[in-house]
Amino acid sequence: MTTSVDVPVASGKLRAACRFWLLFMVLAFTVFAADGKNLDIGLVTMDRGDVLWQHFGHNALVVVDHDENTSKLYNYGLFDFDQDDFLLRFVRGSMLYSMAAVRPERGLAIYQHEQRSVKVQWLDLTDAQASGLQTFLEWNQQPENADYRYDYLLDNCSTRVRDALDQVLGGQLARQWSNMPYATTWRMEAARHMGSDWLYKALIDIAFGRDTDQTLTAWQAAFIPETLAQLVQSQQVDGKDLVKRAESLLSFDESWPTGSSQYQPTYFALVGIAMAFLLVATRRSRFGKWLRLSWWSATGVIGVALLGFWAFSGHWVTWNNENLLLFSPFALLLLLNKKAGWLGSVGRVSAFVVITFTLGALLGQLSPWLVQQNVHWLLLAAPVNFVGALIALAPNAVAKTAQS
Repeated sequence: MTTSVDVPVASGKLRAACRFWLLFMVLAFTVFAADGKNLDIGLVTMDRGDVLWQHFGHNALVVVDHDENTSKLYNYGLFDFDQDDFLLRFVRGSMLYSMAAVRPERGLAIYQHEQRSVKVQWLDLTDAQASGLQTFLEWNQQPENADYRYDYLLDNCSTRVRDALDQVLGGQLARQWSNMPYATTWRMEAARHMGSDWLYKALIDIAFGRDTDQTLTAWQAAFIPETLAQLVQSQQVDGKDLVKRAESLLSFDESWPTGSSQYQPTYFALVGIAMAFLLVATRRSRFGKWLRLSWWSATGVIGVALLGFWAFSGHWVTWNNENLLLFSPFALLLLLNKKAGWLGSVGRVSAFVVITFTLGALLGQLSPWLVQQNVHWLLLAAPVNFVGALIALAPNAVAKTAQS
């Protein structure tokens, strides 16, 4: 797969290179051996669904063979909860997806039941291109070739369709789209497609590191099925439109996100300041103790998860995550602050670490090195971290400061 993403995914690039040369050999044979089959090939795009993994929509390729009177829908988005080590693969970032061909009626029945709109864009391909693409898809759906290591942003159902179309068109899509800025980022697209699912939206935003904040090209943005459909619709190849006609197969109320993907930092700042004042006001009460316990437990667990994903998983989107300065694993050690002996000392040292990390995150916003788009989380967490840590170190001093 051709990609210009500047992230440390060397193994992904190797897999992409192998897939490119395999596809090249298949197409090189079929282009010269094309028998002029009477084929229609279309890009099928499905509206987003209600389940989490359906929020980005879906797509597939349909091939209608008029000579054989057959039609197949080639789907790259299949996975099995019962596959070996499914949960472990998910955590490690090495999930296996597969490709399969089904009758279009069977696929449409599923989307009819889920009330998801489906459209098809019929492509204006030469006989050699259509025959070559059909041959590759038939090869790809064989059990020994169907599985692939899934990446949510770099290697998913949409990028697989994109790559297949690009190779049969001689790389024209990659050459044009790779030089076309698309004014969005992976973080922005993830936030936009989570829509009103605020919990998933927040967790994904916290988990995404700074590598997801680079501006995408059109080639990279085509990991979203609807974006790929829009790009294909406006694409010309050899001086003619790539799409010869488009039609709706199923029509329901469209649910593609149209709102802003940007967070409102002011709201986060107000919540952070309010929580800090609440910590001061309730510092001697049982509720205040519970509030501090809840905050340090939550931020500490988040920090452990972020550190674990960065250090031990293949989820590159979680690497280089500056949110670790705000949601630190050391927050868990702050729970030991009231213990006697060395445990209490560990808790107090952890309070200093939390203050230092938070100060580093604040100063980092002024530097060219810390560039992650997390100012909203900074405005939320910084007041709470500072006040909570100071209460752990010197509760009386915090009280006098608040009174003055």
